[in-house]
Amino acid sequence: MVFGRQKIKYSPIAIDFGSDSLKMLQVIPRDRPEVVASALFAIPDGVRQNPGERLAFLEGAVRQGLKEQPFYGKKVMCSLPAYQTLTQNLELSKCHDDAAYLEEIHQELIEKFSVDPSRMVIRWYPMTQLVRDGASKQEVLCMAAGEEIVMGYLDLAKNCKMEVVGIHAEQFAMVKSFGYLFRRESDREAMAANMYIDLGGATTKVTVTHCTDVAFAKTIHLGGNHLTLAYAKKRGLSFADAREERILLAKGKQISAGVVAEPAPLAVGERRDESHAVSGLNQLGMTEVKGEVEEDTLDMIVDELQMCVRFHQHLYPEKSIEKLIFLGGESQHMSTCHKIAKTLRIKAQLGDPLARLDVDSLDRLPEKLGRDRSEPSWAVVMGLCLSEANLG
Repeated sequence: MVFGRQKIKYSPIAIDFGSDSLKMLQVIPRDRPEVVASALFAIPDGVRQNPGERLAFLEGAVRQGLKEQPFYGKKVMCSLPAYQTLTQNLELSKCHDDAAYLEEIHQELIEKFSVDPSRMVIRWYPMTQLVRDGASKQEVLCMAAGEEIVMGYLDLAKNCKMEVVGIHAEQFAMVKSFGYLFRRESDREAMAANMYIDLGGATTKVTVTHCTDVAFAKTIHLGGNHLTLAYAKKRGLSFADAREERILLAKGKQISAGVVAEPAPLAVGERRDESHAVSGLNQLGMTEVKGEVEEDTLDMIVDELQMCVRFHQHLYPEKSIEKLIFLGGESQHMSTCHKIAKTLRIKAQLGDPLARLDVDSLDRLPEKLGRDRSEPSWAVVMGLCLSEANLG
């Protein structure tokens, strides 16, 4: 018998094309994943609103990341940005033929969204079955993106001499980061309903899971950038200055006389203990942070989230949402999370998708990342490392 060293299995190189930043990550997917390489690039304000310039910057950033960091192999797993993806629950006639379902989905897209489905890349996922006016209906989750947009990212990878093996919507990727929390049979049998709220720059992504299965998803086209714009208007600042002030507020810094932000602490726990991949928000005695956000904008986000809760209750009357898990860069603003949780009256936690990583490999993350605090904005890229290939 010949013995040899076990071949190391690497995840594909995950790329999260976010609205404010580009993140790259590769791991060795073990019980505690080991970081192989990573990269983080902030997207300059000057290119964010120009699709061509933005894509050119992203390609340059990917090239730089591949050149400067020790990524292994050529396979890439990437996400489609939520702000470029149509996410919609649809109620279809009950049938057993995928072609018939797809035809009905095309008709719904034309009638409700005035889009040409022949120019869209469409994926749909069966959810639950309903009875409406005595007729059986099939609820499906439809995700669609313009063919030109998808081809742009595929061409980007090709230009960088990479092979795309999977493209996933952000909502599906981010929940993959926490699948290990349900590996026990008792967890799976409980089928707890959790709502993941990814407070990003351009959008707020909502995903309700039953255990690890996605039961509902929605993209709210309001996020941190809209809160920053409102804050800038309120204080007479430029967008850049307003963003910097809000970052200071999130960190608990004093920014002007009489305004001091002291975010409520997270639950006490060992930072790298995977049981604290989600940390509790202390809803009792939480500190109000006056002036941090423009209330009308946040109220609109909260209203949308309330509708998501009600819609899930309509689809699954026997299953209430037990927990909110906050993700995304905007979730660092603890007062925002507190207001959402208090209004929805649901227990809330802050997610940390990097909590499970092998401690000895943390120096392969960008500087100061993943050591002393939660990193909720890395849920999508971490989830991509653990997602299945769906191309080729």
